[in-house]
Amino acid sequence: MNRLKNGAAVLLALIMLVSLLPAKAEEAYDLTVDLPLGGIFTFNQWTRLNVTVHNNSTEALQGTVIFTQTQEAGGKQPMYRKAVTIHAGESQAVPIDVPAEYLLNGPAEVRLMKGDLLVAREKLSSFNPKGERTVGVIGDNNNAFHFLAIGSDQRDHQWVPFSVQHMEPEMLPSESWLLKNLDVLAFADTGHVQISSEQVLAIKEWLNRGGVLILSGDSRAGSLFAQFQDIFPVAAGKSGLRTDMTELRQLTGGEIPPLEAIPVYNQNYPYFTTKQVGAGVLIFVNFDVTAEPLASWQHNRQLWQKVFTQSNALDSIEKKNELNPVDRSLLSLSKYIPEVQMPKVTWIIGIFMIYLLFISPILYWLLKRKDRHIWAWGIIPVSAVVLSLSVYLIGRTLIVQTNASYHVSKLLLLDKKMAEVQTASSILSVSGGDYDLRLDKEMLTVPVNSSGGNWGEEGAMVVTDENGATTLAFRNVPYLSEKQIISSGIRTDIGAFESDLSVMNGKITGTIVNRTVFALENLYLDLGMQRISLGAMKPGETKQVEAAVEEFYIAEQMEGLLPSDKAQTREEHIEQLKKSTSFVGSNEVRLVGVSAQPLHTVDVLLEGKRHYWNVLMQRIRLQANQTGTFIYPYGTNNVFLIDQKGNVESNTPNMFDIIRGEATFALSLNQANLRVTRVEIPLDQSPYRPFKKEIYHSKSGTWQPLGREERVQLTEKLTEYVNEEGRILIRFSNPTDQRLSLPQPYFQVEGVEQSS
Repeated sequence: MNRLKNGAAVLLALIMLVSLLPAKAEEAYDLTVDLPLGGIFTFNQWTRLNVTVHNNSTEALQGTVIFTQTQEAGGKQPMYRKAVTIHAGESQAVPIDVPAEYLLNGPAEVRLMKGDLLVAREKLSSFNPKGERTVGVIGDNNNAFHFLAIGSDQRDHQWVPFSVQHMEPEMLPSESWLLKNLDVLAFADTGHVQISSEQVLAIKEWLNRGGVLILSGDSRAGSLFAQFQDIFPVAAGKSGLRTDMTELRQLTGGEIPPLEAIPVYNQNYPYFTTKQVGAGVLIFVNFDVTAEPLASWQHNRQLWQKVFTQSNALDSIEKKNELNPVDRSLLSLSKYIPEVQMPKVTWIIGIFMIYLLFISPILYWLLKRKDRHIWAWGIIPVSAVVLSLSVYLIGRTLIVQTNASYHVSKLLLLDKKMAEVQTASSILSVSGGDYDLRLDKEMLTVPVNSSGGNWGEEGAMVVTDENGATTLAFRNVPYLSEKQIISSGIRTDIGAFESDLSVMNGKITGTIVNRTVFALENLYLDLGMQRISLGAMKPGETKQVEAAVEEFYIAEQMEGLLPSDKAQTREEHIEQLKKSTSFVGSNEVRLVGVSAQPLHTVDVLLEGKRHYWNVLMQRIRLQANQTGTFIYPYGTNNVFLIDQKGNVESNTPNMFDIIRGEATFALSLNQANLRVTRVEIPLDQSPYRPFKKEIYHSKSGTWQPLGREERVQLTEKLTEYVNEEGRILIRFSNPTDQRLSLPQPYFQVEGVEQSS
């Protein structure tokens, strides 16, 4: 009995010892994790997990840092794996850069693995991305720019509220892609703001990529303005007091602040100066927004909403998010690797049925006839193996002859020196096994599970060597398996298009020069929904443009973008994917080029064929015509559905079905630095005739009816119909039970340039 008790005690001690081993291992290593920008991130951007690994042991650690969902959340495979080597007693920063949506797949954690042993883990708290526009504020006063928290209680139902977050200068990252989690960055400089040259470079790049930068200060402003002299040269030493409030009265609709004079940084500049910088907007505020009584002026929100609208800052914010970190259309297209023909399911079923219904019974009949039916237990399974090997050896060559990859890229040309690039790559290894991808240090790259529904790849790991070179290693890849990655970043070697286009007498004319490095298979000029094909174009080539501008246009290419019940061939499906990738259909003027020229964003260290398909996009600004008039044609001006009542549905882009209902649209006249002199809305077109139509007369606050075939043309009385937001409101009604289809209204804006 005593022996039994002693044995039980020894067994219990061993169990306790074993249970303590992981705890001791965890004490030897620990992790800390935080997010940049004080935890600010948005769903449609990249973000970073700042992971720090502490090696408290007496031995060097060779391990793996893994970012994954917790087991409770159903995490079956890591979303990100990175190899690390940390010497004894040292700590190492291990940044994990991922699309922000990776953080939203449920409870997640960071694990530190030593071989197969879990030695440390850090569970991450729930992440809540910003659903509103985010303004990061740098300044001495914690309440600086508080009035930018413009809520959604505006008359414009499409207004997205702003959230103002005070930040310390050291919180600003040195990477522009992290700054893209901010929509606006505002500085209130009273002489104490200090940021590094690396942070300044990141801010300038972020501004080019579509950010909105606000610089505010008076005579007390320090060196901050000087750091942006190259993009906005405003001289110091010319401060003083300004008594003229006309500019503020115009912006607020007649209100002025309760003071006689405003201290300004430079008396030669207005209170607000705006400048387009790449895809972004810089707003220089020639006074200190934190100074009282201006800081708490009750009309600040009205003032700043007008400034944001007139400067096109809101458009820049919306367009900044055009490239989603994980573009499904690029991933889908890249899976169709040229020269790779996947077998049809009917063939596989046919081979199986032939074996099951013919080969196997015939073999059994022959063996039985020769009185060797007992051999069937061996011959029939062997024949199945032989058939399978034959299908593999012969069928593999029918699918693909060699390893292959397909790299599909979308490039947004911001200026002649900078382009945003996103590439989806699919790699097919015939024999499987191991291979590496050498990553560009300027590109953010993650593996994507090609089966969909889950992120990450079990056999993929990011490895950085002692020289800083980074590779993405795929291990134990099954034969004929396709692996996918997505990459995003900035390229400075692409170039841009030069354009000199204007509209007059219903035609767009001018020249376009291809200053990119790409030979284009085709170049398109998109005027909203209207696409004009300009043909192939070599680098350095100039094209003359002369094309009609359509008043009402439903793009033919939209037919290829909409779901169809018709069965598609492989080629038809690929063509549809290419159309959806290259055609945006937004209310702007842009050039779109297509090229199969190689663009190396990742180096596949695997012998085989490489295929490329690129679409280049560049927004362009139309110039004044021969009369000095700027004309923005139909489909290139912003239109918003701001109100609807009754039964209003939209199942296709820019089309609405109305049954016993009404829809109200806001037509924006806010083209930057343009004084609008004429607006034309072709509501006499046949699609609009069945509806009851009304236009809002802002001066009287009433709705005025429009005739069935009446075309709206506003010139002398234009200002009477423009509301405080710089928009014209049009209402369409259908009081009947008949379903009527309503296209989004299009309109043309004419005007002359005015100083900012």
